[in-house]
Amino acid sequence: MEYSIKTVPEDFFVKEEIKLDFADKGAYSCYVLKKKNLSTIEAINLISKKLGIDAKFMNFAGTKDKKAVTEQYITIKNGPKKNFDFGNARIDFAGYLKERINLGDNSGNYFEIILGNASRVPKERNWMINYFDDQRFSEQNVEVGRAIVKKDFKKAAGFLKREINLEGNDFVNALKQIDKKILRFYIHAYQSYLWNKSVSESFGSGRKISYCLGELYVPEKKPKKFRFPIIGFGTEENKAVKKILAEEKIEKRDFIIRQIPELSSEGTEREVIVDVNNLKIEDLGDKKIKLSFTLPKGCYATMLVKQLFA
Repeated sequence: MEYSIKTVPEDFFVKEEIKLDFADKGAYSCYVLKKKNLSTIEAINLISKKLGIDAKFMNFAGTKDKKAVTEQYITIKNGPKKNFDFGNARIDFAGYLKERINLGDNSGNYFEIILGNASRVPKERNWMINYFDDQRFSEQNVEVGRAIVKKDFKKAAGFLKREINLEGNDFVNALKQIDKKILRFYIHAYQSYLWNKSVSESFGSGRKISYCLGELYVPEKKPKKFRFPIIGFGTEENKAVKKILAEEKIEKRDFIIRQIPELSSEGTEREVIVDVNNLKIEDLGDKKIKLSFTLPKGCYATMLVKQLFA
């Protein structure tokens, strides 16, 4: 690799960009959550435990990196007008809201990243291919999602045997022991893998970048903007969609999971080319480089770094 990244959490800073309408009074207390070396879910669970408030009454716009220093907003229904410090996570009261924060409410994220052992200073660019990166997948997530979509619940349960209590051969009910949000994440990981693969194949050639599931193409010149389906049961089929479905030996309707209906996915679309705003590249010397930039929500800063060095 031409650089090192996330050597220490302080080398990777993320701040959420979101528009909030504060009020004098409201059912939802809003806080700035500052955390280090914790995922957003881990931070929420920690706050829930310390305050004695069920996590279901806490909401946020998006998850932030674990090995990083991050800032984002959360709401707590009828939360106290106080600041709390829990070590690796703290919340500072920001004001009242009449509506809670929901997933996707943020517009984007601002990043400051320190790279070490950099082989060169990359050239600035104002766009990137919006691939999903390693954080989306982790170990076996795609295989679990694929197994569920193919209704091979025995195989899916086999991957998750440490998290379930299996009695007999009732694999569906065994899977139902797992939080539905987590199960949906496995489906989303599989869909994201299909998206990456299809988009990369649509370019056919270019510079190659690596991620945990293989290699992806990045075109030399900025393509025209277009959207590509995240495949689900409602996806409109085109040539590329038919190709990936055939390769995976699945059909659109396989994303209807009648045995666990909450996992069914209609599908959506994702922008393939996104703008990189306010990119600054600073040579700090001693093979260290500082990057600062803003990306739209749902985009991976680590994927931009890979493309800068491609």
